Amino acid sequence: MSEEPGPTPEEVAAAARLAHFKTATRERVVSHMHGVGASIINAYPIAEVMSWPIQRAEAMAIIALGETAALALTSEQTIGVAPFLVDMCDGHYGAEADDAVRAQRLWDKAVLVKGKSDVWAALSAFLCGLRARMDDQVAAATSEIALFEIESNVQTELSAFRNQYGV
Repeated sequence: MSEEPGPTPEEVAAAARLAHFKTATRERVVSHMHGVGASIINAYPIAEVMSWPIQRAEAMAIIALGETAALALTSEQTIGVAPFLVDMCDGHYGAEADDAVRAQRLWDKAVLVKGKSDVWAALSAFLCGLRARMDDQVAAATSEIALFEIESNVQTELSAFRNQYGV
């Protein structure tokens, strides 16, 4: 019985180098993706960022009422539907306004919050899919050149997304 020869030292070194480049490619791409998220998040105080789920939930509750119904709410009713957003509006504009003005401000804030939340959700979904596709491509890559092309393509797609959505 003859044994098949194992990989040569050169083949072992090449495989180790490729594995290293795969890891480095993943790390660079994910680091860039972190930077995209950070460029958005860093524009806000951490307390505000932590409130984004609350803001979205309350904005969706106001929008679900419909504009006509939301604009007919009294100040007391708005507090029952969206207390956080009411406090935001009061902090932004002051609480010294009649019910109609306060309801309009709340509606406008809800629409703004929903719009920003939708863009953030789209970015998050895009990044999740792009990262997963990149991982698959990196796992299948057989050369350093292929890894460079994968990273370059991811950067190009991410830039195009940012330009499209203004993030």
